[in-house]
Amino acid sequence: MFVNYFVSWNIYIYICVNLKTLKIMNLVKLNSVGSVLDMEDNVVYPQLVGGLPDLNMGVDLDDCSVEWVSSLSYEDRIKIFNIQY
Repeated sequence: MFVNYFVSWNIYIYICVNLKTLKIMNLVKLNSVGSVLDMEDNVVYPQLVGGLPDLNMGVDLDDCSVEWVSSLSYEDRIKIFNIQY
């Protein structure tokens, strides 16, 4: 079950409720590649059709392919750069 809270135009907070854990994730939408980036863990998740992240398919930001990185728009690159530094 997910609850979506709008914080600003590009940052979303998703609350993932599981029977055993409660994790609050600070996610940034990367529309150019259809993904979201967890700002806490630097893990990239693909977006499902409804816009929610697929939490079973996370990839560390450092492990993303060259093709994925080259597909990022200028705006999305700025978002990632602002998070990293």
